[in-house]
Amino acid sequence: MLKWMPFLALFLFIVLYILPLGSKPLFMPDETRYGEIAREMVATDDWIVPRLDGLRYFEKPIMGHWLNALSLMAFGETEFGVRFPTALFTGLTGFFVFCFARRKRGLITGGLATVIYLSFTQVYIMGTVALLDAILTFFLTGGLFFFFLYSEARSRAGQRGYLFFFGLFCGCAFLTKGFLALAIPVIVAVPYMLLQKRFRDLFLQLPLIPIVSALLVIGPWAFFIHRAEPDFWHYFFWVEHIQRFTGAAAGQHPQPFWFYLPVLLLGAFPWTVFLPLLFIGGNWTRTDRGETQFLWLWLFLPIFFFSLSSGKLATYILPCFAPLAILLGKKIGADFLTMNKWWSRSSFLLALLFFLILGVLFLFPLFTKETIIYALDEQKKLYLLYATLVISSLAMGGACIFQKAKRIPLFVFASCLPLLMSNFLLPQELFRSKAPGDFLSRFEDRVDEKSILVSHDDPLREVCWYFKRNDVSIFVAPGEVRYGTSYVDARDRLIMDHAATPPAGLDEFIQFVEKWNKKNRTVVLVVPEFIYTLYRKLNAIPEPDRLESNGKFVFAEFLP
Repeated sequence: MLKWMPFLALFLFIVLYILPLGSKPLFMPDETRYGEIAREMVATDDWIVPRLDGLRYFEKPIMGHWLNALSLMAFGETEFGVRFPTALFTGLTGFFVFCFARRKRGLITGGLATVIYLSFTQVYIMGTVALLDAILTFFLTGGLFFFFLYSEARSRAGQRGYLFFFGLFCGCAFLTKGFLALAIPVIVAVPYMLLQKRFRDLFLQLPLIPIVSALLVIGPWAFFIHRAEPDFWHYFFWVEHIQRFTGAAAGQHPQPFWFYLPVLLLGAFPWTVFLPLLFIGGNWTRTDRGETQFLWLWLFLPIFFFSLSSGKLATYILPCFAPLAILLGKKIGADFLTMNKWWSRSSFLLALLFFLILGVLFLFPLFTKETIIYALDEQKKLYLLYATLVISSLAMGGACIFQKAKRIPLFVFASCLPLLMSNFLLPQELFRSKAPGDFLSRFEDRVDEKSILVSHDDPLREVCWYFKRNDVSIFVAPGEVRYGTSYVDARDRLIMDHAATPPAGLDEFIQFVEKWNKKNRTVVLVVPEFIYTLYRKLNAIPEPDRLESNGKFVFAEFLP
């Protein structure tokens, strides 16, 4: 029974994560940011200094950019190429979940834990967009897996080998997201060793080997980036870590202390309904006790740590979903035959939830003559959404009725179908505001090497990506490339800094256009429509020769 669980996990990874990667355009700002940094790395053959729009970009280390660049080289400068590393490393994290869960409970529990992990809503969302968090989660999961193997090993050779790989993965985690990536292994490993009363190992044996292996990974690039850009470590450590964590850097996502509780509950959907099982009864044997302690520390201590930060993002606790999946997989796998009532009630509640959502979507237009999500010309998407919810509701109802082994595939199918279909159900309004690739691609034949491109902070990354340029001048707001524009060799890239109140030098862009027009060069301005309207009213933008808009962004041309 349930011997097919590992195959179901592999099937989910391929169908849910890999196949839909190219089904939607890149979204701003994150996907085009990481895609563009990788594109410029390949185009300039500079694998040491991260750059965005040709400007120094020191917010993250190099590992994620390397992986993204390799993916672009393998799959081309496409949506699939940009997103593939994220999906791949999510699947590899699932492999570590499988290895951890199967150690004492077998292949079925390992497969079940992996299925749970891959069907977590937050894991899916973060595993199919081009962010660095899924890559970081892989290295942290692998590192903590090898640390736990070290704690269980009895031979000196085995302990040293596991510690070496623990440090190796921690070093890769650091190269992905920096110093905070080292915090999670420390705040999990140290309390665990104290609980195990292994004080000698903690202070004498444990530190040396991981530090050496981590330095073997970090050292070469750390040396070369310091030699190329001496200010990197000051900016990266002080501004991106200390000031962001303490809140000294303004506007860094302030949230209340309890922010991560709803994030965890919503992110674990649909398996949230099974979370109470982790606190009800007990089926842990003595041989499981140390492993269970380790998983609980891994689950809650990072959440507590990030809750202390003044700036919080939902993505920060992605590494906590791996231990949660393992705990759930072990609990459900052990009690599966005695959980009939729990399965029935949970499946019924989820079937009812899907049905209620369907009802709201269906009845809302009857009272308002408007749809909640889609415009009037997107009725096909609305009908497809109806069909998705109907099928999911019926499948979840089947999981409520059927017995034993048939429940899990129906439950997983009902839960994952909306996730899969979400790739094809996004409203056009979202594309206009957050994915202007189709709009910009319309003008590829009107932009050549002689064109002078100017863009606002949004959509600067998109302009660079779609027109394959790393010399775009910045209009009014530099945003995340402000640090890069502070260098002497880049100060002329910023036109009319919006930080001045009221905006100073309102004639700067007019003079900029006149200068390049005199040299027989066309100036192209791509900015949000509200920025264009505002500065046109201030007479800071001359009358363009050609003007296009998609309702959110403006493409204006000033011909010589």
